Amino acid sequence: MLVEPSSWQGSVVSVRTVIASAPGKVNLHFGVGALDFDGYHDVVSVYQALNLRERVTVSRSKDAAWSIAVAGTIAAEQLELVPTDESNLVVKASLLAAELAALDTPRALDIKISKQIPVAGGMAGGSADAAAAFLAAAEKFGLDLSFDALQFQSRRLGADVPFCMHGGTALGLGRGDRLERLALGAELHFVMISSRTGLSTPKVYAELDRQREQAGVDPHEVASPEHPSALIAALAEGNVEQIAKLIHNDLEPAALALQPELELTLATAEKYGALRAFVSGSGPTVAALVASERAAAELVAKLREANFDSFATSTSPLGAQLESE
Repeated sequence: MLVEPSSWQGSVVSVRTVIASAPGKVNLHFGVGALDFDGYHDVVSVYQALNLRERVTVSRSKDAAWSIAVAGTIAAEQLELVPTDESNLVVKASLLAAELAALDTPRALDIKISKQIPVAGGMAGGSADAAAAFLAAAEKFGLDLSFDALQFQSRRLGADVPFCMHGGTALGLGRGDRLERLALGAELHFVMISSRTGLSTPKVYAELDRQREQAGVDPHEVASPEHPSALIAALAEGNVEQIAKLIHNDLEPAALALQPELELTLATAEKYGALRAFVSGSGPTVAALVASERAAAELVAKLREANFDSFATSTSPLGAQLESE
């Protein structure tokens, strides 16, 4: 269930600090169609929010200069990969909120990001940061828009940002930013296995296009991705065994070509009890679907003994929301 802010107008611009959070995701289905001449692909995605949340705090800058500070529960070398200049999407998100609020001179903000989601791992950590920053800045700047309108505007920030606003379970069409809510009949449990190096999403798509060309297929002439009707039905029923059989990711072969060592990660997770292990989005994080919370804990223990960096998580119905301090 989405939590809509109680107020978007009035004197909120005087609030010193605003905090918002947004979830990471896993793609239970990711079909990739033709490459458009603008460089994007047509996709059909089944998004699932996880109970891993990025938390963003915004406050007015004391010295009229933008600043970004990053902390969190992920490894220090991962945190160092997060940009702390204007290239970070949280700045673009904040400036979009200022633009929509018709502020002639955007107020500089101090932005603090608390991260739980691996960086460049195919779990939309950066998009979750952007969604949380957009929501917090909208509140900070007194933007008089409904939550649905904010979610629509967030498409300007990137394909995954609208889902990080939306949360829950959803079908993503177009570039993945046109969403239809889906039913989830039971909580699902995952073990996420991190990679020590990230993968560039554009490079993974480029590798997919290269593989298609090598197979004699023009990337611009690929058929539209199939609608995952059987998976959607299994999700609504909460049939975890059937869900495991129907998980699909067109980007997985490209990610494996770029990081062949992921083959071992996938095989090890299934050897130790995962119902299905698969690359999350563009990777390189591997997601392992398991039967229960207990099975997740057992798999994490086995993977850590085998020197794999892993952690347990589960599905969440929540999208972006404001938080108290």
